[in-house]
Amino acid sequence: SLTETIRWYSVLVRCEPKTGAVVEIYRVQLPGDPILGEGKPENQNHAMIFARGEAVQTLDMNQAGYFEEALKMRNLLMEFG
Repeated sequence: SLTETIRWYSVLVRCEPKTGAVVEIYRVQLPGDPILGEGKPENQNHAMIFARGEAVQTLDMNQAGYFEEALKMRNLLMEFG
């Protein structure tokens, strides 16, 4: 059937500065229909595949944007990194 042959992918792309062309960097096949899911938590977990480095910080839309909040990651990395 048609639903068995459809494959969904999440793709990391970037814009080539000189030509303006869109270049594919990384492609991940999704386990199912991307419309069905848990929303924000699923998106944050999926973003880990594309992350580089040892530490990743995710922000909640309801999280306060105070200067002190911005220092938390730096302080955590200094203490435990």
